[in-house]
Amino acid sequence: MKYSAGMMSVPFLFLETRKTAQQQIAGKSSEQIKQMVLEDNLYQMKSLYRAERYFNVIRRRLESLPTPLVEALGNGDLAQAKQILIIAIMRTDLLFAEFLYEVYRTELILGSPELEDMKINLFFDEKARQSDVIRQWKDTTVAHLKQYYVRILFEAGLLSGIKPPRRILKAYFNEGIVQTMLKEDMKSCLESLTGGHYA
Repeated sequence: MKYSAGMMSVPFLFLETRKTAQQQIAGKSSEQIKQMVLEDNLYQMKSLYRAERYFNVIRRRLESLPTPLVEALGNGDLAQAKQILIIAIMRTDLLFAEFLYEVYRTELILGSPELEDMKINLFFDEKARQSDVIRQWKDTTVAHLKQYYVRILFEAGLLSGIKPPRRILKAYFNEGIVQTMLKEDMKSCLESLTGGHYA
């Protein structure tokens, strides 16, 4: 994967993702679900263009997950399902994955009570030094990405709010999900959201 700022133009899309996962679990093909999105307005959107764009993003996110995680996202516990969606976003966006592993996970390990703006800013400053791609982004792009990261972590139940002070709320996964993630070589995702260490 390459660094991209494209995700900031796409919302968290939890309800739409859950609906899509449910149809996938029911045995519908990607084309059948797309037809439901565009013709039956599965996502309840006014714009066909936006519905199709969001479907393509959701499909890519779901394709990044093993079947047990798709099933948990579609039909499982609501809080855990939202956290699994964060994992799907991590699996499809390199910079977001690095942010969670390098910042959120570190704060969990240190026992930090909140996610401070300073830590977010330091992460993006360091990435700009390391990457020509990020260094060329406009300041407004970086500012929007920072806001986006905070917002979707809040929507997933991993932060207590959008504005400081934002308490850090560690993710919890049931044992079946943990074992699936370890089996599927998703240890870094698991550690990013729990702060744990898995052999």
